Amino acid sequence: MDKDSLHGDCVHNQKPARNTFRRPRAGRACGSCHSKRVRCDAGIRGLPCTNCTAFSLECSIPPKKKEREGETVNGLKRTRPRRRNAQEALAPKESSSSPEPEYADNYAKLIKPEVAASTIQDAGRVFYLAEMSNMSVLIHDYYHPASKVHYQLPLDWEKGPLLPSATDDIELEILRARGALSLPPKEICDKLVNAFFTWVAPIVPIINKHSFMKQYHDPNNPPSILLMQAILLAGSRVCPSSTSMDSSNPFATLFYQRAKALYDADHEKDRVTTVQSLILLGWYWEDPATVTKNVFYWNGLAISIAHGFGMHRSVESSDLSTENKRLWKRIWWTLFTRDRSVAAALGRPCHVDMRDSDVEMICEESFIEGDGEVNKTHAQFFLSYVRLSIVMDRIMVENYSTKAKTNAAVFTQCDQALSDWLNNVPKEVRWEGGRYNFWSCYLHCIFQTARCLLYRAYLPTSLSRSRNVLRWSPAFQSAEVITSLAEELMAHDELQYTPPFMIYTLLSALMVQIYQLRKTSPDLITTSAIKEQISICMQALEQVSKTWLVATMVHKLFENILGWYVPDAPAQETPKAPPFGITVGDLGAQTAAEYSLLNAARPVSTLPVRTKPLTKGLEDYLEAALQIARSSASELRNSYATRSERPARQLNRPAPQDKGLLFLPEDEELKWDEEDRPRTPASTGLNPDVWSEFFG
Repeated sequence: MDKDSLHGDCVHNQKPARNTFRRPRAGRACGSCHSKRVRCDAGIRGLPCTNCTAFSLECSIPPKKKEREGETVNGLKRTRPRRRNAQEALAPKESSSSPEPEYADNYAKLIKPEVAASTIQDAGRVFYLAEMSNMSVLIHDYYHPASKVHYQLPLDWEKGPLLPSATDDIELEILRARGALSLPPKEICDKLVNAFFTWVAPIVPIINKHSFMKQYHDPNNPPSILLMQAILLAGSRVCPSSTSMDSSNPFATLFYQRAKALYDADHEKDRVTTVQSLILLGWYWEDPATVTKNVFYWNGLAISIAHGFGMHRSVESSDLSTENKRLWKRIWWTLFTRDRSVAAALGRPCHVDMRDSDVEMICEESFIEGDGEVNKTHAQFFLSYVRLSIVMDRIMVENYSTKAKTNAAVFTQCDQALSDWLNNVPKEVRWEGGRYNFWSCYLHCIFQTARCLLYRAYLPTSLSRSRNVLRWSPAFQSAEVITSLAEELMAHDELQYTPPFMIYTLLSALMVQIYQLRKTSPDLITTSAIKEQISICMQALEQVSKTWLVATMVHKLFENILGWYVPDAPAQETPKAPPFGITVGDLGAQTAAEYSLLNAARPVSTLPVRTKPLTKGLEDYLEAALQIARSSASELRNSYATRSERPARQLNRPAPQDKGLLFLPEDEELKWDEEDRPRTPASTGLNPDVWSEFFG
């Protein structure tokens, strides 16, 4: 074959070239345009470019950077290696500018069989692996079923340089200087701890008393100092003594400041202990005007940390011990009850979404501890409290949320849920006439508050056609029962032991009673009876203010609204009663000095001796509330009895299991009748809608 024929065959077999346009690559930009990241025409126009000419800049093309040989730390020459294949290109490489931390390997340890299969020996160091986590694919598919989401962290997890295992020396010195690492004498701690387990623990059963007391009496293995300060804080609120409860407030502030300092310093590494302590920090409620450090903040923070290590998930299939499984369940349902109570009292959104939780319903078995004995009254109180909180959550969601639609069907469902709860109250906490029990009394205070919360949503903002409905509204009945229950607590001198939710309970009753006084026809109600109920609620609120300073603000607010306001009397110097039956000197030099500083920092009282001085935040909060009510309270002041006219009232115990009358709104709109419609805007006193929004 000759060359011509071969050339012809090659030309014949060659595929025609594709006629494509290739955009010419722009020339290099000058130094000025490159630094400003703008388009440069130096490659087309030449130097100087248009930009440099316009701005009278020096125009030059910078030299190309060449791959130069560098020197290692040892002074040896090295060149940049070329990646020869994809495996080498994807292989991890060390970075000389930002070396990887040593603890990065800890995440890889989680997928090792010996780590993933290890039992949980330390409940405070649990790793939560949700189903949506990418790492769960590696662990669930190879080592464990998908139902397991809790794992023990490796023992050396916190050995990295950025995760110190203990608080540094400087922080420890600061904590010592603030007294955060010191405790009162043993006899004081004994009183406060005993008061905590008597009056606080049944409401928040988050501490294993058997394990805690074992550590408490063991000097070689004491309980967490953060948890100890938090327990002393809560116990100081309810410590029984022969002196006034006012004397406990400086110590509550002292313990709060110590516990807060320990938390801010990240002193506690056990996350379960941290959650327990944060819940108890909510027992300090002196200044609701503080936006970021109130009970809503501390409880939300505890919930967030609990979510982080999976306390909202079932632990039945985990490797936790039976004792820890029971404790976790109690803590989680405590977080839920606190979340709903705080949301109702403060008018805030809830932190816990139960759609994300699969924790089993708590039962009496969850209260079994080391000795195997269960206080049935305390256990049944909390179980009933949990069920009531679920109903309260439904009331808030379906009647007060942004997407709520109040109608007869929704109302009937919520009302039926309350009736079912009342019909199934265990005998240990059932309210029965002639048999007083603190936990039964307080539980039914919560129940009647929930009823007020439901029926308040259906009270008309104006007089309706059916005025008889207003007379027999269960909201009015619940307010009357709350008044009677408060009388019972005062008669047994135990109102001071109620938690701060009691303030909201009394507030709900007062709101409904004032509404009833202003919005119902005088010929259909006994006005003096309503005034009498208001008087008793105000007395109860005054007693609660001896424990909770925020109640002083609420009490003073209603004094102004109702015309009971007493002008500030000259300050009277009163001797400081020794708290808990001891003298300040018995607390030790450091604690005594802090106590003196706290008293010196508190404003000098210009109120009568019966009240406590308000903080600056509470004074501002009170002034803002009074500005809302001042314009509409004058008529109410004129129609209400003064202090000297308060009628005497016999103790009226609520009837046992009083379900009241079923209340259904006849007209959801509840408009005025044309004949009753006012022709001019009337100053009708307190507007319940404004107060509902203001106080939640």
